[in-house]
Amino acid sequence: MERFIVVHQLKPGVSQEEAWQACHRLATSAVKGATWLRSYIVGDRDEMICDWEAPNEAAVLETLAAADAERLSPVKYISLAVYMDPEFFK
Repeated sequence: MERFIVVHQLKPGVSQEEAWQACHRLATSAVKGATWLRSYIVGDRDEMICDWEAPNEAAVLETLAAADAERLSPVKYISLAVYMDPEFFK
């Protein structure tokens, strides 16, 4: 599996409840092996940065579409990423 970083533009006016519902749908609607791992909200840029594991970019996009996530936070870009962890160096 590959790792992908997805950067979303947060839409103004999205309620916390809507965001939680979308996250729940993402966590339970993996398509073609795509798994959402975690997200970070970058408040000063109104962005959300998400870490995914998937066989390809298309699987991430299909999972986002199935969860209706694009409506709340459109994708700005997706990048293939290499996972690094401090534990690797101990």
